[in-house]
Amino acid sequence: MHSHTPNTTTRQAMAELESGRGERLSSIWDALEDTPEDAQIMRLRSTLLQEVTKRQEQWKCLDVGVAQCLGITLPELECLRQGKIQHFPLERLVMMCVRAGLKIELSITDT
Repeated sequence: MHSHTPNTTTRQAMAELESGRGERLSSIWDALEDTPEDAQIMRLRSTLLQEVTKRQEQWKCLDVGVAQCLGITLPELECLRQGKIQHFPLERLVMMCVRAGLKIELSITDT
């Protein structure tokens, strides 16, 4: 797995790229990850990271309170705010979302 954390402009540009097989890529993770499975995991992680980051930005408390509420350390809070997705496995992001009062729903469809 790569440790890329692209910005919005990069994500938009990469999503417009086409793969070598002439298929349109549905997300930047399709371009960055080696397998479709890794790309899917990164899409899930990215969504959870973005949502928990948005939620904690709404809170009116000190960083130590935010970190405590999310069950993470202050250095981890800084990594979260910087979008350092490589620091947070899927299970940890789920835990932070739940602690932030976010309800996670899963939708599964055919590809």
